[in-house]
Amino acid sequence: MIRAFAFALLMLLGVLPAAAQVVPYGQLNQSQKIAVIARAVEAGDTGLAQKLLSGSRFTEGDLGYQAAFLQARVFRAEGAFAEAEALLRQILKERPEFRAVRAELAGLLAERGRGRAARVELRSLAAGASNPDERRAFEALLDRVGSESGLKFSGFAALLSDTNINSGTDAISVNILGIPFPVPASQRRTSGEGLRFGGTVLWEHALGRSRSLYGAGRITADEYRGTAFDRHVLDLRFSYMAATERGFWGIEASADRHWLAHQSAETGLGWRLYGARVLAPRWRLSGEVRGGQRWYDSNPGGDRDIAALRMRLDHALGRGFTVWGELELGREEVKAQPITGFDRRRVALGLDGTLGNGLGFAVSAARALDEYHALYPGLTTAREDRRSEVSLSFWHEKLQVKGFMPRISVSKVVNHSNAALHRFDKVETSMTLVKRF
Repeated sequence: MIRAFAFALLMLLGVLPAAAQVVPYGQLNQSQKIAVIARAVEAGDTGLAQKLLSGSRFTEGDLGYQAAFLQARVFRAEGAFAEAEALLRQILKERPEFRAVRAELAGLLAERGRGRAARVELRSLAAGASNPDERRAFEALLDRVGSESGLKFSGFAALLSDTNINSGTDAISVNILGIPFPVPASQRRTSGEGLRFGGTVLWEHALGRSRSLYGAGRITADEYRGTAFDRHVLDLRFSYMAATERGFWGIEASADRHWLAHQSAETGLGWRLYGARVLAPRWRLSGEVRGGQRWYDSNPGGDRDIAALRMRLDHALGRGFTVWGELELGREEVKAQPITGFDRRRVALGLDGTLGNGLGFAVSAARALDEYHALYPGLTTAREDRRSEVSLSFWHEKLQVKGFMPRISVSKVVNHSNAALHRFDKVETSMTLVKRF
């Protein structure tokens, strides 16, 4: 979406170059060389663009500024956001009338979540528009980035597949020490398809150019044919975030309340320290440390302490594709019922991208191991779950239904456990409709 936003800005200002003749690069004049580099940037070939920029000099007129502008776009495409912003601001300091540069800066700021700063640049572009149509276009972009009040709203809806109370087994009985025991119907019943819907409100307050406060509230409702499976969640979060030269960091406090079958079920309080840093062009490291507690209304003995560490490494392949790997270590400790507490290790790999026609996709695969803290009834060892997960999501930026953008997701989860009751294999398909207000 951000790439489409930036492309729309450049189209609006008419700065995309026309096709050049096929002539050896060394024989081109400076204007033609700029056009070749610009086409490489538009095609996502930042490696070629960087090579040409590094090996060329531009001394005629304002071509040096155009080359600096393209260098900033290469920095942005490769994840060097701080370098891109610094170069764009330097160009504007010397040539404030360069509207394409200001448009690029607005897109970069919006991409980094700095909506208030992006709106400053967009308002400047709207005020200096050469005609009413151009002004209205920039005003529409202002609405897309966010409102003047600092509040943003979004809504969503999704179709849900069958579920059961514990994501449990389809078996009618299990063998414990060679003796068959029936699985209670309450552990086997399925819900039928359902509907998830809800909304989010986000409040932002800038404390300066690089620091912000955030508050967010989210309501989610899962509705099934039988009320025993209905779940409603209220989630509140408050965060402080600061941008650094090559990334950002933040700290967050959260609280949530769950209702199951329209009855109060559980409460959670938590905290999170998170951040990201660009390690090198095209490489980005992000992660978080989180902790908290959960309390259960119907089972006080199940109250638990939660702690987790997650690290993720992203590598931009160019042409709109990113490959990533993730490692997560977690622990849930239940002092009164150690049989339900566990240590988790999880690794995941994924590929995200947007094709040239606007089709976006995300595919991932993961393996997880949960090792429980106490002997399982009927076993001579503690319970161990080994879980495999595969998921695929896709959407199209231009496809909307009544203002909602559909996102189709398919996932498969296979859980192998030494406790037969907890073995399951399920496929879930959902279509989520998202609208931002």
